[in-house]
Amino acid sequence: MRFLITLALLGLFCASGAVAQIIQVEFKDAKAAKRYKKALALINGEQVLLGEPVEGGGFWIEKKDQGSTIHYQGGGDNDLYLLDVRDPSQIPYKINRKGEKEATKKSSVLSVRGKDIKALRLFQPTETIETLAREYTFRLRRIQDCEDARDEHKRGSRPWFAAHHLLLGAYERTINWLMSCSFTAAVEPLAKTLAKEKRQVAKEAITLRAEAALNSVKVLGTPDDLQDAVEKTGDDSHVFRVQESQHLRVVYFERFSDERISDLLRLGEKVIELFRNQFVDPYVSPDFEDRIPEGVFQEFYFGPSDITYHEHFVEAYYGFIWGDDANKKRHRNSSGSRFSPNPGLCLDAWRVPEREDMEGLITHGLGHSLADFHFHGSATGMQQPWLEEGLGYYLSFELLGRNSVTCSAFDPGTYVRRAKEEGKKEIGMSYREMLNATAREYAPRIDRLLLKYLYAMEDEDLAKSWSFLDYVATDLDLTGQRWLRSCCRLARNRDTFMAELRKYTEELYGQPDADGSPSGYQAGKDVFDFLDKRWLKYAETEQISGADR
Repeated sequence: MRFLITLALLGLFCASGAVAQIIQVEFKDAKAAKRYKKALALINGEQVLLGEPVEGGGFWIEKKDQGSTIHYQGGGDNDLYLLDVRDPSQIPYKINRKGEKEATKKSSVLSVRGKDIKALRLFQPTETIETLAREYTFRLRRIQDCEDARDEHKRGSRPWFAAHHLLLGAYERTINWLMSCSFTAAVEPLAKTLAKEKRQVAKEAITLRAEAALNSVKVLGTPDDLQDAVEKTGDDSHVFRVQESQHLRVVYFERFSDERISDLLRLGEKVIELFRNQFVDPYVSPDFEDRIPEGVFQEFYFGPSDITYHEHFVEAYYGFIWGDDANKKRHRNSSGSRFSPNPGLCLDAWRVPEREDMEGLITHGLGHSLADFHFHGSATGMQQPWLEEGLGYYLSFELLGRNSVTCSAFDPGTYVRRAKEEGKKEIGMSYREMLNATAREYAPRIDRLLLKYLYAMEDEDLAKSWSFLDYVATDLDLTGQRWLRSCCRLARNRDTFMAELRKYTEELYGQPDADGSPSGYQAGKDVFDFLDKRWLKYAETEQISGADR
């Protein structure tokens, strides 16, 4: 079993050293919100403002070890650089010669009356308006790259269809990212183009598979065994229900509406399909099977935050025994636990507080499960935790623009402190750029990462896990897929793991690449050094938007 930690968005990056972060302003009532109607964004059904505090303008963020507190002038005005939810490329400020922010025009700054404010929260705490604009440009460039790659093939040929599905995936990930960042108006033109591109493959089996999974969501109500578990706890204050889709099952309590859970299941099915689109479909053959199960392989339990109730209910319903006092203590310090009842099922059991990033729980959890099944072949026995974490980070960042749940948390503050000590630039870096820089400058070589246990993983290991998975997804072909599966297979015997993997890797890269070109590996050289240098070249030239190259 693994203990999972949710990273409170208010305190996730309290040591990041960023000049500003985007805040979310919530209003006391509809009348107060109406004063700012032209600038409002809709988040979870609530009208809010999004923007960066103007220095000296009333808002300020106090950072502590326990988290961050956003202060404001209750009796006065508070100034924000507005986030333009219609256009992600718009930056409301410029940097002057003194390194200070200046509004590009008068309408870029909005004054918010303190007496209108109900609550303040950090929004996308790893980014600024400027870094979101860079990320948007980067994602559009990747869409164009996918389109160019598709158009190199004869229309309607098998390679064309494979490349076309990669293009569809690039659109889907960008649209999901835009929605997660509240750029809802910017979604429409991309969604229209995506619909047009989808029509070109509307009758293809892969498209029909995706539609069937999205349409498979169904409410099962409260089965007898679920009600029996509630009765066993001796506390009937909560009502539980179940929903299922083709691959997922969710047990949830009454705080969540059926519609909310159905939306999460559809998100989960989209995550699975986009993973298949990149990691499975282009390579499926008689000797490279699709290992993603056809039925339910991941279950989520979303229950009350009360720890005593949680323990009793999970014991009653899932038959789980928490173990000795030390194990119980570790469990109580986490928000959730992950275990596998059998080789065909992964289970994430969560205690859910009032405001939780449910999309983050679904997406990161599926990163672990998809790594288990696709690379390892089973829900049990995985010996490559970097691969699970790397895929969890990769999918979360690609679809949501954030990673808010993990078994081990990446702290950008570590890179900031190192950068300051070494006199390097660090202000204004996006989450992507900070992960990339940490991996390039401080992470171990890939063969050392393969040997790390989860508890021993540091910030640089997590950054390298994400960076290498992104490299595999974007730049490597079937050779990289085979190599990752071999890592999982050979790691079952730790005594012989590295020797056998070295031999296999030398044989694998001693052959030409899939396109027939030489791999570049020279027999007798250190093959892990060769592989790491290939990753590094990608990380330096293709993984980031250009701001930190």
